[in-house]
Amino acid sequence: MDIVIPHVDGDVPGYQALCRQFTGEFVPCQLRDLGELRFVLRSIEKHAGWANVVLAVQSDGHVPAWLNRRAVRVVCHSDFLPPELLPTFHWATIAAHLHRIPGLSEQFVLWDDDVLVGSDLRPDDLFGSDGGLGLPWTKTPIFFGLGKLLGVYQLNLEETRRALCRILGRKVNAFLYPHAPLPGTTASWSAFHDAAMSDPSFRSTVTRRSRGDERELPTVDPLVMYANWIESKAKGLTDRRRLYQAIGTIVGLPGVHAPGRRMSAKKYAVVNDEARMRRHMQGLRKACAEATDREILFLNVNDDAYDSWARDGAAIGGDTLNPASVCLLRETLAGLFPDPSRFEMQEAGQAAS
Repeated sequence: MDIVIPHVDGDVPGYQALCRQFTGEFVPCQLRDLGELRFVLRSIEKHAGWANVVLAVQSDGHVPAWLNRRAVRVVCHSDFLPPELLPTFHWATIAAHLHRIPGLSEQFVLWDDDVLVGSDLRPDDLFGSDGGLGLPWTKTPIFFGLGKLLGVYQLNLEETRRALCRILGRKVNAFLYPHAPLPGTTASWSAFHDAAMSDPSFRSTVTRRSRGDERELPTVDPLVMYANWIESKAKGLTDRRRLYQAIGTIVGLPGVHAPGRRMSAKKYAVVNDEARMRRHMQGLRKACAEATDREILFLNVNDDAYDSWARDGAAIGGDTLNPASVCLLRETLAGLFPDPSRFEMQEAGQAAS
């Protein structure tokens, strides 16, 4: 079974200029490489050693020098994205077309390059007997009218729900799932993609070169949309049943969880405030220490460092990342996953650990 990890390194020579040429913008915290991928792969080998890893990159220039390419399959965007969409710098465009990767296993898992797994993961934890989503995730309903309060992503979620209703041809509830690996099948993803391309918001979202102004453009989250489509269309779950599951994952209603297994996902943002960053890393270490075989734990170390930081009394803009934050991140991840994996060249792995 393949785990597919889209990856970008914003420091590749010429990449920033290319991004600005085609999109007019370059947002460092969305594109920079903080070194998480090495430890993501170590966590996969430790807790999901059954998986094959596919790394999806824009070009060979984005493949880390330390990567053992005999243990990882590398695919470039040109291998699976329609030529008219290239080059693209939009995560949604890339994710929406992953099912087109040649030779991709029928069951696969979309896995972000900043998400680690902190406890043992089995294939049947992710996939049910029908090949769809396995255990019910803890999920929250998507409500309308909260965009002004919660920001741009809430607006995107509201448009996602509208688009889902449009392609299903009826009003349905939609739910937000945690930032964690998403299981899928090539057949179901292809069917979903074909159905969703009839919707103007989905089609606009997954054919863009960049995010653009999401306040002005109707934008959907294709991953949230797919997970909801699987439950509503492929599994045929009623709105009442889905709401029961959503409540049940929180309060423990009978018949919601498979025996003894839970999934949870926690976020520990990378920030420029050194004191906050230290607290986040303490929380990350504590979560890993408390993980047990009864709980599947995913750990997201998302780059949220928009805020400025002070050095020698001078304010540094949000495009610059505090080196102390990066040091804390790498030291923490190296402490949690010190052993080099088969995905690393031996010399690079030894140097990093």
